[in-house]
Amino acid sequence: MTQAVSTTSERVRPRVLVASPEDDATQQLVCFLRQEGFEVLWAREGAAAYDILDSEPVDALICLMSASRIDGFRLVQLARQRNPEICAIVSGTADDIEQGTEVMRQGAYDFQVRPLNLGKLRAVLDRGLSHQKLVGEVSDLQRRLQERYRYGGIARRSSAWQRIYAQIEQVAPSRATVLLTGETGTGKGEVAKAIHQNSTRRDHAFVETNCGALPDGIVESELFGHERGAFTGASTSHKGRFELADMGTLFLDEVGDLSPATQVKLLRVIQSGEFERVGGAETLRTDARLLAATNRDLETMVEDGSYRADLFYRL
Repeated sequence: MTQAVSTTSERVRPRVLVASPEDDATQQLVCFLRQEGFEVLWAREGAAAYDILDSEPVDALICLMSASRIDGFRLVQLARQRNPEICAIVSGTADDIEQGTEVMRQGAYDFQVRPLNLGKLRAVLDRGLSHQKLVGEVSDLQRRLQERYRYGGIARRSSAWQRIYAQIEQVAPSRATVLLTGETGTGKGEVAKAIHQNSTRRDHAFVETNCGALPDGIVESELFGHERGAFTGASTSHKGRFELADMGTLFLDEVGDLSPATQVKLLRVIQSGEFERVGGAETLRTDARLLAATNRDLETMVEDGSYRADLFYRL
């Protein structure tokens, strides 16, 4: 039922399935494709085409629309189930154009009127296969990036880090605020990125800021934004980190360095999602998930009164 079936696992030549009864036009098409460097499988009836699609990877499909023993609609549908990006080309007479348009709506790449212009068909095949290759490369890149950043690029295999991976998978899907503690350089930022990447917010912004690296007078503007004229040098309005991270994740590093006044405002955002820009009267809302980190002993700071207990427990 078929010819030139290849079992090579790593194919260099694109594989084309031609589904059409045996006639002079189809014979010419098959010979042309082989001369052009394609690997061709020829199914002379629908059942043979279905068998090939079930057993062989196929890059392109060329099928005759109105053949008595070939259902072009079903064949394209099955081909796309096997390979969603397959370059499916249907051909028929001028009377089949309406059906051809419908099958293109269902995923066929193109409709060609018989008698086929082989040069035009080759150009359509090239475009379709190039598109298929591009989609595959993008999909592969996305897969590799997701794998690479599944744990924020962390590549540690110790038992301690394996426990951290398990905790990341546990907390990532939730909306809970997470506090990361540890010495500087122990990977808190990487863990925060991994939590974001494994959360439902992965397609939104991951915004980070180091609270300890900013003077007290700048931290509030950085976190909550400011209005024009709020202070000397504020010539324009400025969005804060909470606005920029809306629907995404905000990572506040060195959260133990915040002043008491900023702690109060941070607590309010955690509790209600509301804040005002510095110098502004309008109450804004944010749906940013908060991740925080510190190298300080916040429990001791709570005991000595330098850190708010209610904020600590919220974190």
